[in-house]
Amino acid sequence: MDLTALLIFTGALSVAAASPGPGIIEYDSSKASDDAMLDAAIEAGADDVVSSESGHEIYASQETFREVAKGLEAKFGEARKAALT
Repeated sequence: MDLTALLIFTGALSVAAASPGPGIIEYDSSKASDDAMLDAAIEAGADDVVSSESGHEIYASQETFREVAKGLEAKFGEARKAALT
């Protein structure tokens, strides 16, 4: 029995650990104000936005990630980072 099967069999591997996480899209803070990024992210279907002096982090589910990334790119240009976690 391999390790993953053993962990699932014994219940040590939670569903959350086995499931892929959300996607994250990052923009520099110079690309948009906090309010502008929040509004655009909500409009594009994002789940959450965290803004700070260092930039904006936009979170989207795996199902909506591509649509959110495309919507933000159309408005603000290429993201600093865009990846599924």
